[in-house]
Formats: sequence, C-alpha cells, structure tokens
Amino acid sequence: MASLFRVTLDPMRYSSKPSAGDVSAITRRMQRAGAVEVGCEEFCEAVRRGSTFCGGCYEPCHDRWGAFRSMQICAIDVDNSAEIIGADGQPVKGAKRPLFPGEVNYLDYAGGFERCADLGLQPLAMYQTMSAREYWPKYRIVLDLGEAIEDEQAAGDVLQTLLGMFPEADQSCSNLNRLFYGSNGTVWECWRGERP
Repeated sequence: MASLFRVTLDPMRYSSKPSAGDVSAITRRMQRAGAVEVGCEEFCEAVRRGSTFCGGCYEPCHDRWGAFRSMQICAIDVDNSAEIIGADGQPVKGAKRPLFPGEVNYLDYAGGFERCADLGLQPLAMYQTMSAREYWPKYRIVLDLGEAIEDEQAAGDVLQTLLGMFPEADQSCSNLNRLFYGSNGTVWECWRGERP
C-alpha cells in the first residue's frame, strides 16, 4: 500500500446522505479542485467525518470532469438490498428492503473482509455508509491498487474485474468519477490491521 496517493476528495463534510442539491455542489467543487495527495490516515479521517471522494483523478475543470489522469483508489458498495415487488409483479421504483443472512447476495461486513482476503486483496479501509442501520449492513470497501493507473480504459477494466469478484456489490459503481459519500462515523482502517 502506498504511503501517499492521489484521490479526488471534497473538503466539505456531511453528517447525513447529501441531498440532490448537495450532490451537484459536491461534484462542481471536486471538478474544479482536481485531485489531492493524501495518506491512509488522512483519507480515513476525511471519510469518517463525512467527506465525499472519487477514485478517478481528473484535470481540474470549471464545469465538467476534465481529462482523466489516473486512478489508484477505488471502492465498491455492498448495500445488502433487494427490490420490493409490487402487487403487479413489477419492482416498485426506488423501493428497497434489507437482505437478511442466508438470502442470495447477502454479504455482511466480516464476509466482505474475508472475500478480500480470499482474493488476495488488502483493503485500505471499509466503512459503514450513512444509510447503514444495525439490522441493515451497508458498507464500502476501499482498495489502494498500489500504483496509479494512468490509462482510462485500463482503470475501467480494473473496476469491472473488481465488481465481477463481488457480485453482491452495487454494479452501477463502474464509472471512474463515481462519488462515494463519507461514513456514518464507523471506519475500519484495514491498512492498520483493523477489521470489521
């Protein structure tokens, strides 16, 4: 794991999941600022305090994502969610229910960590998302790839491979400029040897 790495990190902190208006402001701040260089401890503290990050690093740009520069940090979401099916047999738009132990695609915190170990992956951190509940484990696994990938296609391929290793993960987390919101305060600093 690198001692320092580049990541796109918003300095603003949120104590709850950002609203649609907040997301627009976060995106613009991150696009304008570009990436920063941080260490594992600083990154984990920023996430613990509610900062949003993006693994993709881009050239700063006023009103859009600039040219791709690199990706060294990436993340996947494990939401342990299932769609709610309505009386008509169709999914209810935007409605989710928690998965429970034993259901297909359920992967608790320890299971996510163990999967990483089985695959030879050492997470930088794992953390509960802002919408996690005691009965509903929702979390992110953050990985440091060890070196920056400077080719955009190769970076996208790495994300696709990672999502293939975790079929339980939110498969929409495949874009390099995906925003990952901070935690609810619970962060396991795996780089220090902590585990869920």
